[in-house]
Amino acid sequence: MDFGEEHPTIFGPQFKHGDGDARQNAICWENLVQSLNSMEFGLRSLEKWKTVWFLNHDRIYLSISLLLHKL
Repeated sequence: MDFGEEHPTIFGPQFKHGDGDARQNAICWENLVQSLNSMEFGLRSLEKWKTVWFLNHDRIYLSISLLLHKL
């Protein structure tokens, strides 16, 4: 959740970094993949994590929203 707060624009429809820097966007995604793979969610490639995001982003946003409202 912290990563999403620090880099919210990489989760947009075109995976763009806030300043449009594709290289920075790629670095952010690689860092996110490393973090997720270290959390025992199973090892996945960058493309597989992006697929997980696209298939589940509505549910992920709802879960984050519910968590934030409980804080």
